[in-house]
Amino acid sequence: MPIFNGHEVLRQIKADPDLKKIPVIMLTTSSSEKDISSAYENNCNSYIQKPIDISDFFKAILKIEEFWLHLTSLSK
Repeated sequence: MPIFNGHEVLRQIKADPDLKKIPVIMLTTSSSEKDISSAYENNCNSYIQKPIDISDFFKAILKIEEFWLHLTSLSK
């Protein structure tokens, strides 16, 4: 992202009373323990390392969709 990184966007979303209930999934190439900890400390709902292979990436996206849009009950 050109202006903000994902962690900065996460902090802004979770600081906004109108947005903080929105589930935030961090989809990233980083497997850094520091990045993972920072994401969860800032109330990320899920941290997923992007698969490198495009086929595996699409499979991961379908699993994310299945979980967040079909299995999870979200507050309105």
